[in-house]
Amino acid sequence: NVGIQTRKLFQPELYPADSTRFDSEKGEYASMFHAFEQYFGHDRQLWKEACVFGFEPNPGHASRLRQLSTRYTERGWRTTYFLAAAGNRNRTASFMPHVVNDLEAAGKIERGRCRKGQAFSFELLPEERERMQGPEVKANGTNVPVYDLVEFIQRHVQPRRFDGKGAVVAKIDIEGAEYKILKKLLGISKIDPSIINAVDHYLIELHNRQLPGNLDLMSMWKASQFSWELMDDESYNLDPHPLPPHLHTANTSHTTDPWSTMNIKKHGAFWRQPGFHAKQI
Repeated sequence: NVGIQTRKLFQPELYPADSTRFDSEKGEYASMFHAFEQYFGHDRQLWKEACVFGFEPNPGHASRLRQLSTRYTERGWRTTYFLAAAGNRNRTASFMPHVVNDLEAAGKIERGRCRKGQAFSFELLPEERERMQGPEVKANGTNVPVYDLVEFIQRHVQPRRFDGKGAVVAKIDIEGAEYKILKKLLGISKIDPSIINAVDHYLIELHNRQLPGNLDLMSMWKASQFSWELMDDESYNLDPHPLPPHLHTANTSHTTDPWSTMNIKKHGAFWRQPGFHAKQI
């Protein structure tokens, strides 16, 4: 989405409510902080030694994610976002936009069995809104890449786990496509059991719309040796904090930075000053 879980990892002090959120129905804490503490330790300064990889296909979030990754990387907080969807095979899909109003937009991946997902915390520029509402985009969507998440784990994560050091946590919230990924992981684990330990723990949001057709799959997943739990951490969807300034302007006022100027009281979205254009970032 807009990188909130990344911000919780590198700037946990900004999101204190998340560290105490308790799910009374499950009788357990329901936040990313508890996963971070379990696998990365209680010393939150050490969390900054982690590296983050994220996938997000919504074009409306691209500029913010580029800014977030740039500003974090300047500080040595290794952050990489793929402006793509995560799936069970490499392909190209159509992201179908649906503009709700000037402040909100939603979308879905065509043929990916994905329901509409709310796109929080960004304000559409006039030209962005015009592009997303144009007849061609309405009819055909915006082409976005889909990366095979299992292949990504095999190629980039698994080879780095040979010494048993470190920890890998994966949060999966991909609007229904999670079932295909879980099925692929189960299939590969029968041939190569080492993939089970490539990721220490999966935090998965299951989407109920697709669940009835995947009950047998989930029974097999629960019986597998993969470490996982259900997790739907939607806290701070509307990010109340500005992004940190670029380091080269850290000693000057950044109130004119459209990504660091907030009007949270008004609508919770990022406020962009008149005359600001996406090409400036």
